[in-house]
Amino acid sequence: MMILLLLSNSGMLSSRPGQTSSAHPAGVITGRVVDDDGRPMRGLEVKALAYGDENGKRRLVPRGLPAKTNDRGEFRLFWLDPGTYYLVASLPQVMLDRYRGPQFERIIPYIPSDSDASFVTTYFPGTAEIGGAQPIEVGGSEIDVHAFPMAALATRVVRAKLINPALDETTGPNPIVVPNLMTVTLRTLADSPYTPSYLWTMLAPGGNGTFEISTGLAPGSYALNVEVLKSDGVYAGTGKLTVEGADSDIVQIRLSKSITASKSSQ
Repeated sequence: MMILLLLSNSGMLSSRPGQTSSAHPAGVITGRVVDDDGRPMRGLEVKALAYGDENGKRRLVPRGLPAKTNDRGEFRLFWLDPGTYYLVASLPQVMLDRYRGPQFERIIPYIPSDSDASFVTTYFPGTAEIGGAQPIEVGGSEIDVHAFPMAALATRVVRAKLINPALDETTGPNPIVVPNLMTVTLRTLADSPYTPSYLWTMLAPGGNGTFEISTGLAPGSYALNVEVLKSDGVYAGTGKLTVEGADSDIVQIRLSKSITASKSSQ
């Protein structure tokens, strides 16, 4: 799931025509993201979060531009106003099907040293809980947070079943044009200043409409949202998932058409 490296210098406007000063703030945060063995993790998205008002609530919202880690796990966040920030590193979108078209980026399957765990959204300095995130004070200079590890949680298998007779079984996958493309989003229902989500893309299931995903999850309540793209529109639905000591029961998700495809007039 890119970065334009520019540092702006504040200064007086020049009287020479055509020359203006940059309006961009100069705050920068740099660092590296590694796995639990200290190896660099490439392709992760890193964001700087700061408290702000969102729909009347005090929440952590992204500031500046997100960054993607390179092959050394390095990232650079820039154009940040002076203030207090929190870093969040997220895994890239996953394509859960062996029939990948060229439009999908190849994802490196990073696996923790604990084979029964999965890497999850992580806050600096290496925690899966936003309450354990460490603030970073940014002024007008560059802050290097060095390396911090991605957190891992016990892997849970989430099973779901789509209920909608209009979604027939596909006749067969196409490696370039995927029929009935489906996106699945998992988001916690807990009240939190920042709510990350996990995103998968796959072919919509045929037959009895069941599918499963596996990811690291802490105990709690989650919303499982599904959108299926068909030629006549988008079908969507949401189911509630409760994670406790074992894998959850099958989540029933009733789909209905939310967007209808329209033909342009000739």
